[in-house]
Amino acid sequence: MQAELLYRLATRGAEEMSMAAKVLNPQFTVNGTLVVMSTVELAGVAKRSLGDKVTSLQNQRDEIIAALDLLFTGI
Repeated sequence: MQAELLYRLATRGAEEMSMAAKVLNPQFTVNGTLVVMSTVELAGVAKRSLGDKVTSLQNQRDEIIAALDLLFTGI
C-alpha cells in the first residue's frame, strides 16, 4: 500500500529518490547510537519481542509523520 511517488521516472537513482529516502527513513540518535526508521517495513511487533523502553521519539513526531505520509500518500 505505497504511493506511486516516482511513477514518471524510468530509473530510481534520481535525486528525487534520494530526497524521498531521507524523508521515508528518518534517522535518530538513541543512547548515542544512530538508528534509522525503516518505514517501508512497518509492521506489528509482538510485545514480548521488545526489550525495555530506552527513550521516547515524541520530539521527532513531525519526522515520523512525514515518513508515514510519504509512504502512504506520496506527499
